Amino acid sequence: MSSVKGGAEDKRLQVSKFVSVFGHQGEVYVYHDLCGYILKMSADILAFLNEFEHAVDPAKVCTKYAEAFGEQPPEAFVGIFIEFGCLVSPGTDELDSIWRMVPVKGPWNAYERHRDGSMTIYAAWGDRALSTHELSVDEAAVWDQFDGETRLATLAQETSAKLVADVVQRLAHHDVQALKLSKVGLSVYKGRPQMTPPYLTSTMPYAPYVAPDEVTEPTADLFTPELLQLRAQSGTESLVSQQESSLAHLFREPHPALQGLNYGQALVRGLKQREMLPEKSIRVLEIGGGLGDIASSMISALQAEGLDVRYDILETSDALAKIQREKLASEDATVHSTASVGDDWPDSNYDLILANEIAGNLSAIHLTHADIGLSEGSIDDRILEDNAAKMGDAGRLIVEHGLPLMDAPEEFYLNTGAFQLLEKMKKHLAEDGFGIITECGELNRYPILSTHLEHPGLSLHWGQMAGLANKIGLETDYLYTMELIGLDGNLPALSTTRSYFRALTAMFRTHGVSLEKIGYTRDMLLALCDGKVDLTRIHDLKFERLEERLMGLVPYEYKTLVVGPSGIGIRSKTSLLNPGSLKTL
Repeated sequence: MSSVKGGAEDKRLQVSKFVSVFGHQGEVYVYHDLCGYILKMSADILAFLNEFEHAVDPAKVCTKYAEAFGEQPPEAFVGIFIEFGCLVSPGTDELDSIWRMVPVKGPWNAYERHRDGSMTIYAAWGDRALSTHELSVDEAAVWDQFDGETRLATLAQETSAKLVADVVQRLAHHDVQALKLSKVGLSVYKGRPQMTPPYLTSTMPYAPYVAPDEVTEPTADLFTPELLQLRAQSGTESLVSQQESSLAHLFREPHPALQGLNYGQALVRGLKQREMLPEKSIRVLEIGGGLGDIASSMISALQAEGLDVRYDILETSDALAKIQREKLASEDATVHSTASVGDDWPDSNYDLILANEIAGNLSAIHLTHADIGLSEGSIDDRILEDNAAKMGDAGRLIVEHGLPLMDAPEEFYLNTGAFQLLEKMKKHLAEDGFGIITECGELNRYPILSTHLEHPGLSLHWGQMAGLANKIGLETDYLYTMELIGLDGNLPALSTTRSYFRALTAMFRTHGVSLEKIGYTRDMLLALCDGKVDLTRIHDLKFERLEERLMGLVPYEYKTLVVGPSGIGIRSKTSLLNPGSLKTL
């Protein structure tokens, strides 16, 4: 990486002209606009990188930051930045480095081929405005040669090197992200997906980074819950519908994967099959009612079973509450607006309490081993009790219920809002009532921030959830949501990322077709197009087993915890719990 300056070796380095910086939820991301590399870092490491805004000797910068990163030497970051093209020698022609690389097409854009051979690329990243990018006939011909195996040097020999370089610069840029550059062909990773560099399967959908007024450590305020409250959506039903990302929303219309039922109807069918419906009347409380579609379909399905239905919704968003009241105006349903799910509930003795894909949006707390006194395989009860007093509800939950934390990673989240939801369910369920919580998560994995939602959200630690439910006197069953609603996961359906769907929606709009956020099968999409859109001209339109991928969601990741009063007997044959599942909880 060195060059010669004035007869002596020039050891200076400077930031690449292809570096762009983005921010999301307190994290910083560097994107390389020529290769598509993505590096996640903290604000202090970005400050270190910014020291190289002008050519400087790295030894000088490393001396300044010698103690800045704890045990991690600053020289290690210099090496990483060089490896990923973020730091280069002065005077370097960075395009020289691309010819040994292999171009890899990204699956996040919608591409439409025109009859003359030219192409339009549609890009829609995060909250950014939609953009379109035109490829001429010659540029589209270069694009067609990008097969994920052939190096750019080989392609340049068959056509104009300048044309190839221009196409790469345009399409790898963060505005488009239709292309990434790999050091090896994709065949190297065939059968070994775990070896695939993360940047090849990732995008940069976030907004440009804006430095805070004061740089603080991510965990400086140890006991402040993350801002994961229920989302206060606003706007029209149509706008909210396009923003919503949930399994229930994708199946709000009758669907062949549910044998012609919609989500709410299929849920009622599942409850009936498990003998969880009362005989004459039912009182239902839904926590967070979305657009009111579940309530509407469940009410009609329950009535079809001969039940007298009383339906309450507890809603924290005024905008959603308004939509729900309008949609349910003719039903025996009452929408109760509240500031928090932790506030008073409208009534008690509910036969069914439903929290559908909402628990991961409730409050959570971020903790470390030091916060809970965990060191060398044991917890110091004195430290835990002292710190618990500072944690509010989270501290009470940990101490009162003895939450198992011995296996916690160095930094972790606790689903405190979801734990409180269980406590409230215990208090408000009828003697033979059931509570249903559906969400993403795993039995033995601590919560992680979601990647498929349009807003912050956490997965659930289902082992802690089930264990706590047992400790407060609730019986539990734990199963795949797909199993509960009878979803045929083998049926092929439209597989997209969130960004791809936004781009595809814009493309369809140019042809006069309104693409709703629904889990489309090929037949459903063909019927929608009705000859207006030629699907054969749309590149990378994929239909895959819907349990693996559906409109940016992974349906098999959704689980359901069913709870009921002690002695009610709710364990099903398909339960994911076994006698040993909760022995450590």
